[in-house]
Amino acid sequence: MCPANLTPEYLLAEKNYKAARDNEERLYWLEEMLAKIPKHKGTDHMQADLKRKISQLKQTIESKQKTRSGGHSGKIDKEGALQVILTGPANTGKSAFLTFYTSNETSAVTDYPFATETMTPGMARWENLNIQFVDTPSLKEGFTPFYVFNQFRIADEALLILAADENLEEQYELSKALLLSKSIKLSAGNKKYEADGIVNIPAAVLINKADLKNDIMIPGTLKNDFPGRLIFLSVMLAEKRDEIFKAIYTCSSRIRVYTKEQGKKPNMEHPFFVPGDTTVIRLAAMIHKDFVEKFKYATVWGGGFYDAQRIGKDEVLKDGVIIEYYLK
Repeated sequence: MCPANLTPEYLLAEKNYKAARDNEERLYWLEEMLAKIPKHKGTDHMQADLKRKISQLKQTIESKQKTRSGGHSGKIDKEGALQVILTGPANTGKSAFLTFYTSNETSAVTDYPFATETMTPGMARWENLNIQFVDTPSLKEGFTPFYVFNQFRIADEALLILAADENLEEQYELSKALLLSKSIKLSAGNKKYEADGIVNIPAAVLINKADLKNDIMIPGTLKNDFPGRLIFLSVMLAEKRDEIFKAIYTCSSRIRVYTKEQGKKPNMEHPFFVPGDTTVIRLAAMIHKDFVEKFKYATVWGGGFYDAQRIGKDEVLKDGVIIEYYLK
């Protein structure tokens, strides 16, 4: 019989699977075990066993989900230009944020902690972008379901919501430590990436009810971790909406690019929201394969270019640029 030769990564996933506390966490680590297991004849039986367990566990989770009303457990697929996960301790205003700033008015807003038991999405329109927010159960060791941490792997950004009170530093440090223990790190950068098993996700911090606490002391660690990313307000102030959404937008490394057909006005209502290193030909591929095969040149306006400047396929696009393609 061929030896299994199991890798350290597989053995770590197996250890985490055995220590898992709920079905969502068990499913996650089973899928990691299947992904990390060496693929050869010596592991055929183990692979089949893992697939069987994964299938059975998915059925169990799905059957429980069907009995729930409202909200989601499991995962929420991304919709719109950005998905932003709302996270933080209990009673800081996550559900109030979702209700006040998005189209979803069903998230439970209460005066008592841990009322939110499932994830709830809501869509908001800002300028010409649709931004999806996801309300989640509060961060607390032993309470937060594992599927919440999985959602960080789907989301583009995070908004950490804290309350402006004497426990502000403790709120932040406990949230930071719990997320890190689940391989999630909130970052002041603008690119999401994974390194050494840690998912680094761009984030901003909203300090809620700050209008009621004029003498609030901001912890030095919070200032250092999120320079220029701290927002002070009560989430119930409509005039602060633009400030919040601008902060969320600047967390992203993506840009808005507008397309224009020859002889027509540019489409300013539905931009392409693309990575900041997108080239002319890469955008062409997003539009249609014919644009790649028949590309001749492109003309651009704005975004730091001269009006009607002719550019080639390898030119990197800039935020706000309008582009018109010419084909052979």
